[in-house]
Amino acid sequence: MKPESHRDIFEENLERLLQAAAGEQNAQFQERLVRAVRKEVGEQRRAVRRRLFLRGFPAAVAAAAVLALTWVLLNPKSESADWLQLMYGAVEIVDGDSSKLVMTSEPVRTGQSVRTLSGSKAQILMNDGSKLMVMPRTVLQITDGRRGSTFKLQEGTVSIEAAKQRRGRVLAIETPGARIRTLGTVFEVRLVKRPDGTRQTRVGVTSGMVELESGGDKVLLGAQTEGYAEEGRSPQRHLANADLDEMLRLLHKNAELAQQLGKKAGSPYLFEVQGAGTTAIWTAARLSDFRQAENGEYSLRLKSPASQARLFTLDGIEVPVRSQGRDLQIDGSAVSPALSTDTRLILELREVRGMLRVENGEVVRFTRPTGASDVITLLQFRLPGQASIEHIAPEPIEVNTTPNRMTITVAANVQGLEVWE
Repeated sequence: MKPESHRDIFEENLERLLQAAAGEQNAQFQERLVRAVRKEVGEQRRAVRRRLFLRGFPAAVAAAAVLALTWVLLNPKSESADWLQLMYGAVEIVDGDSSKLVMTSEPVRTGQSVRTLSGSKAQILMNDGSKLMVMPRTVLQITDGRRGSTFKLQEGTVSIEAAKQRRGRVLAIETPGARIRTLGTVFEVRLVKRPDGTRQTRVGVTSGMVELESGGDKVLLGAQTEGYAEEGRSPQRHLANADLDEMLRLLHKNAELAQQLGKKAGSPYLFEVQGAGTTAIWTAARLSDFRQAENGEYSLRLKSPASQARLFTLDGIEVPVRSQGRDLQIDGSAVSPALSTDTRLILELREVRGMLRVENGEVVRFTRPTGASDVITLLQFRLPGQASIEHIAPEPIEVNTTPNRMTITVAANVQGLEVWE
């Protein structure tokens, strides 16, 4: 009797698997195919034991090869599938008019949507290593992107941990009226429905950089920043650091007020009284205010010493600075080439002495310098909530009070307060 060849075994296995998998092209096809292959491999292993030992190894290899070949033949789109994992609760995959409840994990593809119910959460694991956490009460659709993966957030919140994308490709999240692109970062997108029916897109960035586009305009959002986009309107950027965010607001308000009055805009100042004659100061400086040395370092000499100094770009990115008494130094290698000498930076100083004068241990006086009448500068003072104002001039344009803090903002005709030499 002629021995059975390896080719005969391969063809026999393939024929049996195709017959076993016929008619199984539905949502449970993968699971059924795997069960069929395992069953066939088991039968082949039992048959091999009855044959010569030396012929058993090639037969097992052939059966395993059938698994890979059959899956590719019957499901050629598997390479593009991402996987949806149920974290907890109830999660559905919606495909047209039909939906399927996810019990553990399922592949998801272009055109399908993931819907989480109340108190539910799921995770999408992408082929490129990116992860999308789908929060409760969220509807997220998977769409085709010519330059990378694109998801449409129709409702709810999704947190994204984007892997570094290949050259020329981006991961994008679309919402009604907005589009967010990233090359690799960690961020969250939330779609909020307002009482009047309009929707607002909110983007919070943990690390990296993303681009938020809305109303025909774009803004870059760096780490620890937030972006807001109303449908049809330009996006707005806010810093997660409340003090820096307030400085951004003062900068914009100062520019608007100067334009209204036909004057030049000075650099606003924010003072927070810390007690014992010290104050924290935030103000805007330009890179040109620093002296550049031959070794590439930038230096700035303060008029009054500060216990701590920090420097930030208007995007909220911190620029490393060394502080010793009145002297600040920046390593030139830490300065981005994108920063020009006219670039504005936010300078934060802690426990500065000499800006306030304390009388009788309880009365704090601040005397603003005189300046040119063609400049307008906003000065904001943060005082303890129990403080009482004896006299202030000019009249405040803003006064906000809470049980612990009183905030007063005035518009003064001063060029600056000469914090540095």
